Amino acid sequence: MEIGSEDGKGTTAHLHLPLASDRPTYKKRVLVVDDHAIVRDALRQLLDRETDDFSVEGEAADGKVAVQMAIEGEWDLMLLDITLPKKNGIKVLEEVIAVKSNLPIIMLSSHSKDEYGELALSKGAAGYIEKGETSKLIEAMRRATLIQQ
Repeated sequence: MEIGSEDGKGTTAHLHLPLASDRPTYKKRVLVVDDHAIVRDALRQLLDRETDDFSVEGEAADGKVAVQMAIEGEWDLMLLDITLPKKNGIKVLEEVIAVKSNLPIIMLSSHSKDEYGELALSKGAAGYIEKGETSKLIEAMRRATLIQQ
């Protein structure tokens, strides 16, 4: 806002409003797969609190359901735990990529990258993040979905 005045000519006020918001109008749809509800909830809260561009739109607690949801749904990103019941994360990764090669999948694990990271990346994962590394996770999510646009 600008306000100006000249003697004998009154006061002039200019109000400048942006035409569009800086916030994204479209949030990328995220499928979160982890066998622990507390982890799924924490990821949802993290994305709600720390980002304007991602929204958890689906959750799965086991590998079998994860594959079905990933293939049948419309997702922009999948966050996938390595250790899952019914079908491990690496197998889920392979099956989903075989059908939806354009879906970026970031693997999450409490295991060090040395243990499973190279395997996950060699099978097509867009990233491998150890649980608790939230700043790295959000960076990896943005990088993975930017590549897909």
